[in-house]
Amino acid sequence: MKKTCLIALATAALLLGGCCKDKTSETRTEAAADGKGLGDPSNDPAIVAIAKPVLECKWTSYGFDSKCAAFESWKKDESLKDGKGDKTLVSFLEDADTKVQWLGADTLSRVGQLYRKDQVLATKVVDATDKVADSLLASTHARATGNIDLSVTGLGPRVMKMLQEHSFPGLRQELAGSVLFRNSNVPGMYDLFVKLARSDKDPKVRKAAAAAFWTGTPTGKNEEVCKLWLELADDADSDLAGHSAYHCSFTSSGGGCVGQWDALLSLIERKAKAGQVKSSFMAVSLKYFYGQKKATAAQKKRALEIAKTLVANTANDGSSRSSALEFVGKEDPAGKAFAAKYENDKEFFVKSTAKRIREQK
Repeated sequence: MKKTCLIALATAALLLGGCCKDKTSETRTEAAADGKGLGDPSNDPAIVAIAKPVLECKWTSYGFDSKCAAFESWKKDESLKDGKGDKTLVSFLEDADTKVQWLGADTLSRVGQLYRKDQVLATKVVDATDKVADSLLASTHARATGNIDLSVTGLGPRVMKMLQEHSFPGLRQELAGSVLFRNSNVPGMYDLFVKLARSDKDPKVRKAAAAAFWTGTPTGKNEEVCKLWLELADDADSDLAGHSAYHCSFTSSGGGCVGQWDALLSLIERKAKAGQVKSSFMAVSLKYFYGQKKATAAQKKRALEIAKTLVANTANDGSSRSSALEFVGKEDPAGKAFAAKYENDKEFFVKSTAKRIREQK
């Protein structure tokens, strides 16, 4: 009887062990068995060895916990730098485990070098990126792809097609935010980004493409980009409009958008009077414009008056009015007196800003 019970208990333990097996470990075992990803026999064994402890770190909505000791050690390891680990890291992108893929792409985007101009490795990175249908991987893979020299590797046309047509919107958005900086002179790339910013069906892609010119404007295109930002500052999408006004007012590249400043002030004034300012970035653009060394005294005075108009019109967005009021309180000698009128404003942020201005010395 005792023997029968022991056999039954042992059987149950085996069954429970089977049903409760760590599926992540099982996935890794399968990946190792098929010779891909972490288990690729051509991988650098030293890199695989330091990767395994990282895979045990806490997994969060943004990747591995940055405070995990194994992950911190991984990021400092010299064997990954200067392209020494690129081949193995690219291999990680073929793993069945999302965590391994993420680790490979994230590390390539930070310290990868060799793969950027190596056609074979770069193609594998783009292949992996093309398969992405996950927001977390979209970010890491797009950054890794954005670092590739698309001219040298000949991958420009393929990545441009992904920017326009990929089925996962999140990837298109991430690519729009990653590709232009290092690849602005790829034939057709500049024109594509102008098109994406103006008319893409996805508002997030439009915003990312317009913002990409902040660091990715090709040589000799500054004036055109300034005109584009001015155009987009009047867009029906208030978020895109606000950010574009901010870019137009604040950029210093190519000497800044000096030729568009008066038109930008007129645009913001029109929107402020009509109660159409719905983005705090639109209001903040007045503050950053005011700080431009090339702005004239008359232009600065006008910016302050527009900010007051924006605050006074309660049809404008509350956070925008608050930002404009903060600007007036800081730069206008009579700012405290102006702010005092809004200490009982119906908008919480506006009245809070007004009280804060009064308390400032």
